[in-house]
Amino acid sequence: MIEDRWLMVLLDSNVFIFSKNQFYSPSFCPGFWEALDLLYKKGKWCSLDKIYDELAEKNIKKGNQNAKEDYVSQWVKDRRSCFREFDAADELREIISYLDDEMNLRRYDAYQVDLFLSGADPYLIAYAMKHGFELITNETYTNEEKYNNPNNKLKIKIPNVCKKFGVSYKMLWKFLQDNDDIVNLVQNV
Repeated sequence: MIEDRWLMVLLDSNVFIFSKNQFYSPSFCPGFWEALDLLYKKGKWCSLDKIYDELAEKNIKKGNQNAKEDYVSQWVKDRRSCFREFDAADELREIISYLDDEMNLRRYDAYQVDLFLSGADPYLIAYAMKHGFELITNETYTNEEKYNNPNNKLKIKIPNVCKKFGVSYKMLWKFLQDNDDIVNLVQNV
């Protein structure tokens, strides 16, 4: 039984991609994907429309219109209701302002700021900020000292921006480890 000790988490696109490509491939761990369905029905996770767009259009963006549809692409298309409309414009403006300031201080490279802002990551963080959700990602925190080099070209990471704004985040494996009721659910599906 899934306990109510955690309410809602927000999933990054890399949770789905990493899961399919590595430890939770549907060919040998279909229980993971079935557990996601059950957890969604219990109101335990969601993601955003921007994540849906990234995942559902994966083959088209790569120019593979004739390729067999990717498992994750089809999986999200079959679960459109799991992906909510973005509604955190004020929080997004705070993130953009912060990144502009960091770029002006030469802690973040302008190209990396543009790249970060062009994807779904700042929207996820803003949404988690507004709604008090924990963000689940497979990105890792980068020590802030590495950004202090004015010549750095480091990618801006979700955990770094989450930390700045007090947004709770975890890697998928840590989230599963901390919530053994999910692991039990996966094993029993």
